[in-house]
Amino acid sequence: MKRLGGVWPQLVSFENLLLAFKKARRGKSRRASVAQFECNLEPELLQLQRELQNGEYLPGDYRLFTLYERKPRQISAAPFRDRVVHHAIMNVIEPRIDRSFIDDSYACRHGKGTHAAVDKYQQWAHRYRYVLKMDIAQRMNKSTVRGNQQHRNDHQRAELADGSGGYHIGPENGVQFSPVTQNGSQHTQSGGR
Repeated sequence: MKRLGGVWPQLVSFENLLLAFKKARRGKSRRASVAQFECNLEPELLQLQRELQNGEYLPGDYRLFTLYERKPRQISAAPFRDRVVHHAIMNVIEPRIDRSFIDDSYACRHGKGTHAAVDKYQQWAHRYRYVLKMDIAQRMNKSTVRGNQQHRNDHQRAELADGSGGYHIGPENGVQFSPVTQNGSQHTQSGGR
């Protein structure tokens, strides 16, 4: 398990939580939960900061719904307040862990994404004769989000994990990553080279 030390003060800083709010709000500013949070922005962020600092933060219940695009996919949506925490964590850890990922990892990365992945696929399609197309069926359903399962070693620790391999944060141990989270740095390219 890899650790990132010294991130706790930065993670729970008011400035980081404010930036996280702005990122979480993008494209969702018309939703009632976002408007309600924004109406009480400073008290909400200060409360969130206190809960994180005191180890009292508990994620809310996820909203489940199904999208029907090509095939049905069950989606678990975190409450807006939790999305702020997610962005606060990513603001701090993303720059540190992104450089450890292989270059051909495209999901949820700045400067990457679907279009960049398609461009790379097209380059490979001209170079290689065969391709393996696959989808890991029901991956998210089998690793259910267990947002309300919290484990506390002491009053200052907040473990934020989804139960399928996530991260644990706290002032005494930095941020720890499970093997599932580290997969971007462990996978190697395959495809006939």
